[in-house]
Amino acid sequence: MKVILLREVKNVGKPGDIKNVNDGFARNFLLPGKLALVATDQEVVLAQKRTSQHEKKQKMKKENLAVSAKKLAGFKLVMKCKATPDGTLYSGVHPKHVAQALSKRGMQIDDDMIVLEQPIKALGEHDIRAIIAGKEYSFFLDIQKES
Repeated sequence: MKVILLREVKNVGKPGDIKNVNDGFARNFLLPGKLALVATDQEVVLAQKRTSQHEKKQKMKKENLAVSAKKLAGFKLVMKCKATPDGTLYSGVHPKHVAQALSKRGMQIDDDMIVLEQPIKALGEHDIRAIIAGKEYSFFLDIQKES
């Protein structure tokens, strides 16, 4: 039976793939679990459109990442956080927080691209690394006390 995968299925394929699988596997596992659709002519056309749209989105995202990466090199990001009088932060700064602050400044960087050994828990300037498309970029994060 020919099916169009809606989700990634181990040892079968990824979303959008059109695969020929055993009838029992399709009827008992893929179709009830909404992991696949029966590959009718109409569904095949829709799947191809979805795949081309997904590829366009991926290409745009890659281009945006390249632009953001160029901006990021040598960039100084200032964040204001609540801290104790001795300069220790109440809440550590995680990659998610850094990515959110960068997105507010027009750089679309995912939090899994930012490399921190541990959450930052002190005020001051910190050197941060980001790995984008296999290349390493470095920028500065200046954490200031929120008043």
